[in-house]
Amino acid sequence: MKKLTTNLKYFAIALMVLTLIFSYYLYSFIASEQYTNIIVLATVFGISVFAIGLYFGYIDKEVNTKIDLGFNYHLFTYIIVNGIGIIWLFSVLGFTNENIKMAASQLLFWGIGLFVHYLFSRRSIKGYDRDTIFK
Repeated sequence: MKKLTTNLKYFAIALMVLTLIFSYYLYSFIASEQYTNIIVLATVFGISVFAIGLYFGYIDKEVNTKIDLGFNYHLFTYIIVNGIGIIWLFSVLGFTNENIKMAASQLLFWGIGLFVHYLFSRRSIKGYDRDTIFK
């Protein structure tokens, strides 16, 4: 990440608000066992995060390539969503082995996806030019 752009800051603020709202409703739906609402909420949250990331990334005037910017937005999403999620999880539900395993598995698997995105966002992958790979 070369620098923190203004649009990336706006994205981070919007993402924090969305994540706090999502976390509140998620745990209230879990407590009341409204599992259908959880699926709808998660779908709306995912589409909303993608849409605001796409919007702020598209209007970003930075000289970085769009793929590099995409990685930056993905990294911020990983940090903010998981950070708020872990704080919320442990403050609302308390420390239990099941909660720790759930949080660790989310960090691990999403982290693997983030690492793959990092590899593909670089200019070349093990000597292959990105333009050659994506023809």
